[in-house]
Amino acid sequence: STKVAEAAYSCEWYNEPISFQKSIVMIMMRAQRPVYVYFGPFGTLSLGFFAT
Repeated sequence: STKVAEAAYSCEWYNEPISFQKSIVMIMMRAQRPVYVYFGPFGTLSLGFFAT
């Protein structure tokens, strides 16, 4: 997910219209937050869970 933020930043967003720039900022902010999957009574799954 951090790769998405890096890819969004590396595009030439600064040469685009303001509305596009605002969209890229939102993409970068959302991509930096961890993603969790709520698995009912079994708990929460995350990438860290699969890595262990």
